[in-house]
Amino acid sequence: MKFWREGLIVGASLLFFSCRDRATHLEDLKKVDFLEVFYPFGFSKITNPLEIETVGDQVLSEHVFSSHGIKNPKNGFINTTSNIFIDRIKNIITITPKYNLRDSAGHEISVKEICDTIHLQFQSTSHSTLSELIRSITCQKNTIKISMKSIPNNMESLFSLPDFFIYTKKQIPIIDKIKKSSSGPYFVESIKQDSVTLKINPHYPKSLRANDIPKVFIKKNIYPSPKVFFENIKKRKYILSYFIGAFINKTDKSIFNDDTLITNINPSEWILMLGFNNQNLKLAERIYIANLLEQVKKEIRKITSFGESAYSFSPSDRPFGIKKKEYLEITNLNKGKRPGKQFKLGIKKDMIENELFALILNILKGHFGDDIKIITYETGKMYTEPDMYVGVRGISAGDPIHHINFSLKYEFLFKKIMTSKELNAISVLPRVQDFNQRVKELEIRMLKERAFIPIGHFPGIIIHSKDLALDESLAGDWGIRAWTYHVY
Repeated sequence: MKFWREGLIVGASLLFFSCRDRATHLEDLKKVDFLEVFYPFGFSKITNPLEIETVGDQVLSEHVFSSHGIKNPKNGFINTTSNIFIDRIKNIITITPKYNLRDSAGHEISVKEICDTIHLQFQSTSHSTLSELIRSITCQKNTIKISMKSIPNNMESLFSLPDFFIYTKKQIPIIDKIKKSSSGPYFVESIKQDSVTLKINPHYPKSLRANDIPKVFIKKNIYPSPKVFFENIKKRKYILSYFIGAFINKTDKSIFNDDTLITNINPSEWILMLGFNNQNLKLAERIYIANLLEQVKKEIRKITSFGESAYSFSPSDRPFGIKKKEYLEITNLNKGKRPGKQFKLGIKKDMIENELFALILNILKGHFGDDIKIITYETGKMYTEPDMYVGVRGISAGDPIHHINFSLKYEFLFKKIMTSKELNAISVLPRVQDFNQRVKELEIRMLKERAFIPIGHFPGIIIHSKDLALDESLAGDWGIRAWTYHVY
């Protein structure tokens, strides 16, 4: 998740195919005209995989651009369109394309074009800044070699993000009404704020797709409740939907007993938090607000079907996460000071009626009255205009460096307490114990400075109709990838 501002297969019969068998199997699959994918997010007018800011950006980039490799839930990092070899002794990464990759217009994507993009990727993306670790990048006839001073421990995870996918300079950014080719399973036909229409890329390797459905619609789900969502679309088939645990209340639980649906629950993909866009609220005032919202943590399990109280960016069950006892020791040192002037809080318009978010707003409004101005947003301006915001952010429970890196780029107060050089130094530590300790020290620093206010951790939940089945050998480590599902 990854890491965005936004944002276990049960009872499924899953099929495995070799690359050759999968390509042959496509001929036998039931013919379907289109597939619908629903996410609780919208889309940007301009999407650049080097500068991903929203979950919509990430989802679109994953469908339009081809990956060198992916993090597979069962098999770890696996190569897809390239063979990647990471030599941590010599600190050299070797990338060799496995296919004569062609874009959606049929033009060959050369190794030089891939190499030119890698030069950009190893400078800076939304989830990394690796320029200071690079010695050289060389392009040979069929191979790219990246020589580094040290290779980050999360390099495989970075290759699994769209930041490091295959795209040429001509293909980015993705802009509505400007037709561009793509390297991935699909290309863009149209983009709207609440939906994207994709067409199949006929030149994408058949061995890397589980279906050949010609069109995919990715839509913003206007029903964050799974129960309400499926009540409204129950007569439609071939549905893939993604939900955030923070929006699933007790009345939704019946949907998980529906034997016509398949559910996939991925723990700790999201954090509910308050973030700060400036320093108008001083440290003592941020502490005061954080202490006021402690009562929300006690209500999470009463309101939602899923979720745990959050005491750090990373979940408490991780070796670099902060546990409740530690959190209380860190945060109870100072009771804070009530803000002395009016301040503004931003919230997404479609979140304001959610029970958990409403509780947060009621506590703040009830305590501060006219001293707090609550502003609703439909766009990313929520992350720049008001003094603070309440929302959900995507995290990686297993790889804290790239979601902290994302925060360093886009969260105002993070820039005051850490640097990309420091994060790179932590990312290359050879001993796991040292890595865990240094990340935990960062988490403690964030808490002491109240760079953000953690409230709860929640799973990402995929629910889909039983006429679809995930090909586990193609699966990524988060979200929905339309081309990885078999149709029955």
